[in-house]
Amino acid sequence: MPVTKDHYLGKVKEHTLKEALSKICRDMGEDEDINIVFLQKDCDIIITHTTIQISDPNYLAVLVEEPFSMDLLNKIRTDFRGFLHYYQKHIKIIPNDDICYIKYPKIIRLYEIDEDIFEMLENEHDIPDSYLDDYQWEELLNSELWKKAQTQIAREIIAYKFKNEISVDPIMDAIESI
Repeated sequence: MPVTKDHYLGKVKEHTLKEALSKICRDMGEDEDINIVFLQKDCDIIITHTTIQISDPNYLAVLVEEPFSMDLLNKIRTDFRGFLHYYQKHIKIIPNDDICYIKYPKIIRLYEIDEDIFEMLENEHDIPDSYLDDYQWEELLNSELWKKAQTQIAREIIAYKFKNEISVDPIMDAIESI
């Protein structure tokens, strides 16, 4: 059976798209997101690669570990008010030598994650929405590689939000101390 031009172009597009998603997942040797590294190194906050199934399919939950405090536990309880019975099994206190950690889910809207992925595909990899037809996009959106990209982007969004919450900026801190 001869290989048609359309079949060949389809395979090239598929390969290009999978390569771009692998880069978004940071599977091809790319450095980890600077905010994730900062949080882990300077704040002892770990944004894991672990996702959990939640009741609403429009959201993704990524597990986060950070030093335990009663204020944090109360904030988590407030955030999950009304749903605490469901998320309780995912909230764990982890003793570790001289410090305890709390592991809990951080929830992000899938729309926000997918929007970032599409933006990265277009701006960083020159892959527009029209690159594939609707059927091909649907197949891709249900693939393990897409889910892995969603997890990575969710981690980066969470890290960005954390960094903004704690507003720790070493450069600004140095300027303010002068």
